[in-house]
Amino acid sequence: MPLPGSARPAKLIVMDVYLTPETEAKLNELAVRTHRGTDELLQEAVDHLVTYNELVEGKVKSSLAAVKRGETVPDEEVLAWLERRERSCYIAQDRNLETANRVTRIIYDAVRSLRTHLRTHVS
Repeated sequence: MPLPGSARPAKLIVMDVYLTPETEAKLNELAVRTHRGTDELLQEAVDHLVTYNELVEGKVKSSLAAVKRGETVPDEEVLAWLERRERSCYIAQDRNLETANRVTRIIYDAVRSLRTHLRTHVS
């Protein structure tokens, strides 16, 4: 029998899934609230996880290919973009600009660290 949204018949595989008691309780509560089976919810969660990981893997591969082609943005442009973005978010939410600057600096440092790592490991 095909899974919903699937054109091909499903091959059912039985697996043991180990959950913490807290996660199991949350899953059971969700099943009750949504009138769905826990097996259906777990299948949906696994589908989402696989799709998400495929998306992230594709983004990483395309980013690495762009780095190899020399298609990068200078650090200063990244910092300027981050500052504009963070300030506009914090101003819109009436938050402290000092906090926005700290967050921007943390993100900027993470981007620089990633770039250094990529330059070292991608030739």
